[in-house]
Amino acid sequence: MANFVFQFTAAIAITLIANCALGAETAEAEGGTPAPRITRADLGRSYLRLEQVYFSNLPDEAEHIAGINKVFDKSTLAFFGGNFAGTLRVIDQLSAELLAGPSPELLAAMALHADFDPPVLTLDSDRKPQLNLRMLYDPETRSATSVRLTMQGLFNASLDINAENRLSNSSFDLSTLRDRLQPGIYELKANTKECEIVVARWIVVDRSLDEIRQDNEERLAKLHASTPAIEAAIAACKDRNELLTNSPSTEKSAQFNTDLNALASDVAIEIGTLEKGADPYRLRAGDYWRTVRSGDRSIPLRVFAPDKCQEVACPLIVALHGAGADENMFFQGYGAGRIKQLAEQHGAIVVTPSTYAMASNGDHFDALLTALAHDYDIDSRRVYVLGHSMGGGVAANLAATKSNQIARACCLAGYRVPKSEKMSPTLIIAAELDGVVAAAGLEKSAQKSVDIGLPVELRVMPNYGHTLMVGVALPEAIDWLFQSDATP
Repeated sequence: MANFVFQFTAAIAITLIANCALGAETAEAEGGTPAPRITRADLGRSYLRLEQVYFSNLPDEAEHIAGINKVFDKSTLAFFGGNFAGTLRVIDQLSAELLAGPSPELLAAMALHADFDPPVLTLDSDRKPQLNLRMLYDPETRSATSVRLTMQGLFNASLDINAENRLSNSSFDLSTLRDRLQPGIYELKANTKECEIVVARWIVVDRSLDEIRQDNEERLAKLHASTPAIEAAIAACKDRNELLTNSPSTEKSAQFNTDLNALASDVAIEIGTLEKGADPYRLRAGDYWRTVRSGDRSIPLRVFAPDKCQEVACPLIVALHGAGADENMFFQGYGAGRIKQLAEQHGAIVVTPSTYAMASNGDHFDALLTALAHDYDIDSRRVYVLGHSMGGGVAANLAATKSNQIARACCLAGYRVPKSEKMSPTLIIAAELDGVVAAAGLEKSAQKSVDIGLPVELRVMPNYGHTLMVGVALPEAIDWLFQSDATP
């Protein structure tokens, strides 16, 4: 383990010079050593970085847009094929090109995996914290690279690491920092001459999250539901409390993308409200994660409600993610969370439940609407559904089976012809260059639907592929949904 030399300056800085071939870990893997483990958090970080880069400065040349989308769809196919290293390499290469060009330093920074041990540090614990670094894949550069890592927090210190240390398979003792740490989130950022990117986050707490969760469980167990609304609120609060842990999962985005300090504070307030017999989610504005119960199943979802929802009945948009994603996809990906801004503009509540749950049983959709009606004044005649890819197919099915509840539906890069004679008006937006769900197939399905008398319209988005089309198509999709004021 490396030794640190400390100097107090304006930021925490860790300078790492990689003077050796960065591909050694991959070569070892080919020789029989297990390949580096790639987590859902690694994949999510890479994808969300691309979304942020792409949508912060949208390309305007058709040929450039088409090229990016074709390459990204290849990464999608690699993902579904289980080639996660290949997926990351393609996405990171795209991000690097969009940022400033794929220099060896920038590619090495993007391929870097950093984790803190423990992932959640309790200040009064005896654990000796350390930072572990490894490469997720070979960034295909053999030149010496210099990547400076900075950890931004609430104190000032400089950490100088011996320049002979490798960027990969290194561990660094952080014990000397303990006296200066305060509760909060610390971001580890890689700095190259082109830009700065977030590599990892470290959560520091003043009390064990496991202890907080257990204490909360005791308080929640004493609560008694006086109404169905309170019963649903207690269940949601219990599931939110379950996210509090000293070992957040790298496979569960509701944990690895959440500020657990803030969540602990919120849950404490929510329990206090429940103990007074009130619903803490009633007319709650803003963005938050929760669950709704349907039978014995707990369905995760994100909710965004504008301030307007506290004053008037609001329309509802139910957005369904594609395969491989989860309930957080629309609020953080798909145009870097653009759907929240659009919902605010239209004065609408938007919820993003697990598509897998909505696909498995139509009763789950009814349970979702019932639970939301406990907490918000929903304009029941203006309920809209949209979905991407697999979510588009589920949205089409709901538009047919729940046509008396859904005013309109929009299917992005996904659709299936329903087995029904009735259907809410539905718009399909296909992507011309889609390498996953071909536009030609969607055109045939749309025509088949029209031929049997269903109110289906098709539009084709030029130069776009399967996933990046969503963020660009959302304004058009939601404008189309709101052309209809109510269910017939």
